[in-house]
Amino acid sequence: MAQLSVKIELAAPLLAGTWKPNTNVLETLGYLPGAALRGALVDALTSDWTPERKKAPHPEQCPDRKTCSLCRVLFPLEAAEPRFGDCYPALADDEPQALPATARTCKRYPGFLRPEDPEGGHGIFDALIRQAAFESAVNDSDRPLPYLYEPHCQVCGEGVDAPPVAHYARFDENTFYSASAVEQRLSRTAINRARWAAQDEQLYTLSLLSEKMSTGLISKHGGRIEYVQSVTILKGTVRVADGREETMKVALQSMRWVGAGRSRGLGECNVTAKVVPEVNNRLEGLGDFAAQAEANKFERPETTNTLIGRLQEFNRLLQSERAFWMQLGVPVLPGQWYFSVDLLADAILRDNGAPTLQLTPEMIGITGDGKPLVKHTLSAVNRTYRSGWSGAKGLPRPVKLAAARGGVYLFAVEAGDATTMRKLVERLAELEAEGIGEERERGCGRLIICAPFHLEVEPR
Repeated sequence: MAQLSVKIELAAPLLAGTWKPNTNVLETLGYLPGAALRGALVDALTSDWTPERKKAPHPEQCPDRKTCSLCRVLFPLEAAEPRFGDCYPALADDEPQALPATARTCKRYPGFLRPEDPEGGHGIFDALIRQAAFESAVNDSDRPLPYLYEPHCQVCGEGVDAPPVAHYARFDENTFYSASAVEQRLSRTAINRARWAAQDEQLYTLSLLSEKMSTGLISKHGGRIEYVQSVTILKGTVRVADGREETMKVALQSMRWVGAGRSRGLGECNVTAKVVPEVNNRLEGLGDFAAQAEANKFERPETTNTLIGRLQEFNRLLQSERAFWMQLGVPVLPGQWYFSVDLLADAILRDNGAPTLQLTPEMIGITGDGKPLVKHTLSAVNRTYRSGWSGAKGLPRPVKLAAARGGVYLFAVEAGDATTMRKLVERLAELEAEGIGEERERGCGRLIICAPFHLEVEPR
């Protein structure tokens, strides 16, 4: 599949969320879900349709899928449906990602490292590799451990907690940031149509994302520190079948509104899209990686922008942690090599038909001769619930249990021959392209193998 980068620049406040339980407050999310992006595209493609035509289910009852504006984009003949990713606040030049659930930050001064600001964050780091090694030591050692892993802030010594932000991006090689749109609230009251006056007990509040966002980046003016603000830009990706890039690009750039409340003037935007060049060979460097795994000695790769590069650097850092424990006389992490499956979006998972938050080798198709090729080692995942509104049916979607974005699953790979390794890595590349679970066309189940942030074991 091909990939498009989507940039949405807000010209009016955005409303994309749900009612806060037991209140009259409609809360917006801090980002635009892939399902909402897909819904906005549907509205743009069917803006000139009659109400009767909109009610007809597509593509099942479409009279001509070849000429239908909706089917040509969302339900192409003999091609996979496009998949819409979540769109996060970010500057125009980089691609934001969900922070893994194993990320940690200082409780007192949370946020990315800003040495210029005395009141700034003390950094965010990832604890997956060190936590996995410690749990392996606890589970496999038959004697008291000489060392306990208790992560803490390296600046002030305070305890650590999950970051207050759910996504991040890179401004440059050494600077991480997490942009967020400024929130604003509008209070409204329902009107009694008989009296044309305010209806009793019908006051409600809308929580919106404004057209301004804080980038979390610092600028200096005459020795004065200021946090940079910008027009709110939401960035995400859309994956389409090969050869469908231009059709999707034109459709996305025809959108002028996203989110809810359009009759109130909310969600006006300008959308631009561009095709992202594909990596020519996802398995380039596999031979070197296989040799390093067999020798149990991993080297720093030339780049971590590829699957093989991320696998190699992830295992190099894991090997370094393993060596630390070996010096203490405690063997840990007995697998030949390891990989993580990281959720970039909520994933609706089922194990033999039952909703679950777990991820087994069988569920992701990593088996050989009917037996798992890998062993599940560790999970760090939170639960959430997915629902929404079906514009086609005019009904709410059923509520489903889901593993929240940022979820992490760690797997160990035992020794295997070159053919088995190639089969395994090819399957990992397929998972990155296809995703897992249900409702992938609405943005669910997107993932990455060995998320880049796992490599940040020191505060950034």
